[in-house]
Amino acid sequence: MNILRDKKKSEDASMYLFESLPELILRYKIEHFKSWLFTVTRNHCYLIEKKTIRERHTAYQFLSEANGEETEESNAVHAMDHLPSCLEILKNEQYQCVELFYLQQKSYQEIVEITGFSLNKVKSYIQNGKRNLRNCLESKR
Repeated sequence: MNILRDKKKSEDASMYLFESLPELILRYKIEHFKSWLFTVTRNHCYLIEKKTIRERHTAYQFLSEANGEETEESNAVHAMDHLPSCLEILKNEQYQCVELFYLQQKSYQEIVEITGFSLNKVKSYIQNGKRNLRNCLESKR
């Protein structure tokens, strides 16, 4: 809880560690179990937090691009609250391309290979999806 500051994330981390503990115990030579377990747990939580920060940064970057400007952090946080509901209004093709491009950081070519859409369609879906998200987020301000 001290690192993740979120009850659900902490519970998920505990469950993951509990499930992977037998494999980890066999992999390492453990001399002091209590300190080893503390270190493994702490490092796992730091990895989760690092991933969360990276995703949040990617989302802020996406929002600033969608708004066509650099957004202040408070505006980005406000927009982050509405992003899930705005993503729901996108057409399936737009949602898929926007998610792959911004959230999974795939290239245009990778998206073409994953989705089977043409390159021009992928670019169009991303551009239109960004515009639709910008309009939705602006209407929620």
